[in-house]
Amino acid sequence: ARMRWQQQLEQQRKELESDHKRSLQQLQNSLAELETINNELIERRYKAECVTQEMKAKLSGSEDECYKAKQEAQSLRQENSMLYAGCHEKDKLINQLQTHVTVFEQEIKDKDQLFSRTKEVLEATRQQ
Repeated sequence: ARMRWQQQLEQQRKELESDHKRSLQQLQNSLAELETINNELIERRYKAECVTQEMKAKLSGSEDECYKAKQEAQSLRQENSMLYAGCHEKDKLINQLQTHVTVFEQEIKDKDQLFSRTKEVLEATRQQ
């Protein structure tokens, strides 16, 4: 009975060792898998951080370009407004000058008519 009991204990010990070995192997395999996954995730995070840095740099550059473009647009609007005002003033001046030219042309016609009449009167006076 004692021998049988020792054999049972030995059998249980071997089964426990075998179970322990199997569990240990499974844990080591799981650890290796998790380490591989962890390394892949670290690599992906590193790449994502690099892409994020690049995108931040591009965004900053784009924001600078946008700011400069807005400033240039504002400057061009102001310049356009001043040019429009200048054109408006020149148009007013042109209209005034055209009015003066029309008045002067009329005065010249009137003086030509007066000169013609005066000449006719002078001719008539000479013939008498």
